[in-house]
Amino acid sequence: VIDAKDVITQLAVLSDDQLIKDTQLHVALLYQPGTLIRLLELEDLYVQFSAYRLVKAILLNHNGLCATISATDGNSQLPPLLCNNRQLVIRMLVQKLVNIHQSCSGTGRAILELFHGLLKDHRHLVRNLGYHDNNDTDDSNEEEEATVAALSQHIALTVIQELMTCPEFWDEAALNKILYYREMQYAVLVLMIDIEKARVFGAAGAGDGFWKSVMSCHNNIVQCMDKWMAKDRIGLLPPKKHLELICISMKPSSPSQQQSHERFVGQDMRRALEVLIALSPLLLDTLQKFQEQDPDLEDFSAGRTTFIVLDNPNASLLNNPEAVRQLGQICLTAVLTILDNLDLSDKGDEIGDDIRNDRKQIIELTSSYLIPFLEEWLGDRTLSLLLTVYGEDDAGVSWLLRTMSRIYRSLLTLKSSSHHPSSLVHTTPSTSTTTTPTIPRSSAVLLLDKVQGLLEKHAHPVESLILFLETVGFDYQTILDLLLTLDDHESGGMLAAVMSILRSFTEDTVDQKRIVERWRQEIIQDQQLQPLQQEQAQEDQEEHRLELLSNVHHCLAQLSHQIRRLYKNNLFPYNPKPLLHVLDRTQDILSTLVFFY
Repeated sequence: VIDAKDVITQLAVLSDDQLIKDTQLHVALLYQPGTLIRLLELEDLYVQFSAYRLVKAILLNHNGLCATISATDGNSQLPPLLCNNRQLVIRMLVQKLVNIHQSCSGTGRAILELFHGLLKDHRHLVRNLGYHDNNDTDDSNEEEEATVAALSQHIALTVIQELMTCPEFWDEAALNKILYYREMQYAVLVLMIDIEKARVFGAAGAGDGFWKSVMSCHNNIVQCMDKWMAKDRIGLLPPKKHLELICISMKPSSPSQQQSHERFVGQDMRRALEVLIALSPLLLDTLQKFQEQDPDLEDFSAGRTTFIVLDNPNASLLNNPEAVRQLGQICLTAVLTILDNLDLSDKGDEIGDDIRNDRKQIIELTSSYLIPFLEEWLGDRTLSLLLTVYGEDDAGVSWLLRTMSRIYRSLLTLKSSSHHPSSLVHTTPSTSTTTTPTIPRSSAVLLLDKVQGLLEKHAHPVESLILFLETVGFDYQTILDLLLTLDDHESGGMLAAVMSILRSFTEDTVDQKRIVERWRQEIIQDQQLQPLQQEQAQEDQEEHRLELLSNVHHCLAQLSHQIRRLYKNNLFPYNPKPLLHVLDRTQDILSTLVFFY
């Protein structure tokens, strides 16, 4: 392959085994890094794919390279020259991206896809390491040691470090040039998502230097993407990966790394708010278009969203329902992340002044932007519209229900901490005297009261579950099928959503008392208006609160009975006792209303 004049012909006839497993070929090519680079520059698409697989195999085959070298000269370590050449190949590829031009955009895409493959392999090893941690056996321990060793030598570490140490790559002009070429847009967004996943999920065995490189790249990504969230530029990039990148950029960094890098915590806390500030005008404009031209989402449900015309004629972000769902997902995730990261308690000397000041600013910004956004977005039809938007598939519904529950749960937790006697007040250890509160109690409590009032009125998670049950006709069999379908093993699907909502409702007696009292008042009001409503046409009447709760009670009772029957006959796939507990407790609460009036 190296010596042949017709390299294309030689590559085309190599088998998969030769491409991936021929370590002698790998060693020979690694001694000539320039040849590796030229392979990726070949224009024939089939050969370029073969070259991509070959280069990827060489860069990932650290153990195989060592074994081949050992068989030759008895040295079990990779020679310094080959170690340097591995790094040199990555460095040369990064420089090629910096100097890319339109005539070689295909090569640029191949390089980006190569980096993606290397980072994806690293992420796979990290997941495997987590699996071994949960299986304490001799075989598992041996595999864990091998995985740790592979991670410490992984080429992905070099990719991240070379990207970090190349300021030209992150230069606005260079990135704009890369993003300008349509052939490379998707691939560069995928690479940025890979880097963000390394930040969020951690990098076991990689060391402190790798984490700092990841955070440096994250900061560069944020600066770049902030410019691409402007209203006149949104939609110019592939929407699916663009929105996915925005969403993952809001997620907090790996908890284990936050503990040793406190200065990054403030950055994570602020990111979600910045995204919400940038994208909420676009979302609110979209909602206004729906209200004016498709109030019942009939066109949306039929896959027609071309009526959404943005100020920028080139912006096609919202020309399909999936993009609208993704935009809503970003904003809901931003609200959840803001509430999750608000820390209203004071930890004294455990945190520095910079972090404390960041928290003050977050409170001020949240008051200035989150409250107005929720006031504009929330209304009497919010839940029904959300269920229509996300009701196309089971995963969308379970995600929505779970997210609404988490948002409200985070809010209740925040309120609980804000009313704690020692919260929000900083005590100096040396004098034991109370000084000025870290965050003014009145500002924090007022903020939380406003947010809770808006969510409780228009988007309480129990109401979202009740409305979903209504949309499926209170059919317990449909709910049972969803509970038995755990396609989303990471989040738990519908089971996790139902458990989260009903557990919070049954265990938080204060919130439960408020919502039950509101239902009670609605029942009384319905009964007072009933004579007038009977004079109206039946089709104009909405379902009364008592009838609604009766249907919910009956549905949950049938569901509980069916689960018990299946479990008794060993036909239920998991232990249903926690689920049955919250179902029974919810029925007891509803009974105080259903059988009283």
